[in-house]
Amino acid sequence: MRRNRIFWGFVLVLVGLVILLGNFGLLPADAWGVLWPLLIVLLGVKLLLDALLRRPAPIAKTLSIPVGDAKRARVSINHGAGRLEVRGGADEGTLLAGTFGGGVSHRESKAADELVVELSPPTDDGSDAWLPWNWGPHGALDWSIRLNPSIRTDLEVGGGASNLSLDLSGLNVGSLRLKTGASSSSVTLPANSGHTKAVVQTGVASVRLAIPQGVAARITTQGGLGSTTVDTARFPGSGNRYESLDYETADNKIEISIESGVASVQVS
Repeated sequence: MRRNRIFWGFVLVLVGLVILLGNFGLLPADAWGVLWPLLIVLLGVKLLLDALLRRPAPIAKTLSIPVGDAKRARVSINHGAGRLEVRGGADEGTLLAGTFGGGVSHRESKAADELVVELSPPTDDGSDAWLPWNWGPHGALDWSIRLNPSIRTDLEVGGGASNLSLDLSGLNVGSLRLKTGASSSSVTLPANSGHTKAVVQTGVASVRLAIPQGVAARITTQGGLGSTTVDTARFPGSGNRYESLDYETADNKIEISIESGVASVQVS
């Protein structure tokens, strides 16, 4: 915290000095053209120093959220940067349990029979809140989360510079929204959730979606400069639409919408 105050204090002094000298006519008119690149260089130096001098991450925080009398759940995971693993395996009376390297902030609320949980990187003192992709105050995050397989859950996952591994095969997922930045993501979709809707929005990313055997799918794509590869033996189609032959009558099916940027997306 103190180091941040010194840095931004120095920046303010530098900017104020340039303005003052400019008002007295002691600097050329294009002085700002020199100042802005200098500020960018200083910011880069600070990022490097913070990375080199950053204190070690604390012991991973543990978190467990009970189900209570909830019948449904909505879980939002705003991960940021680092590694994220999500899978089943939470105890019967627990909605969510996990370990959170780098720490975590969470909020809970209840609406009728739905439990709403939001997870996000910690902001211990606010000193790193301006860093890109929501890095925690101790650097990249390392989260491992287990969800209750019996509770119908709407899941939203956001990642920046992340390595995401989501094994939802044993979970009861009503909807999934995955939004990634510069990341690598591997997602195994639900195997026995009835009708699931999934929206995948990617930036500069690599995404692999695995659909369990016996699950039908309808896949629509819209992309930027990347590529989307679909297993057309299981999901016939072309262009931006693919669909299982038994989609309409299948007991377990997934409706997937893929919106990709400069991304490589594989559906198999």
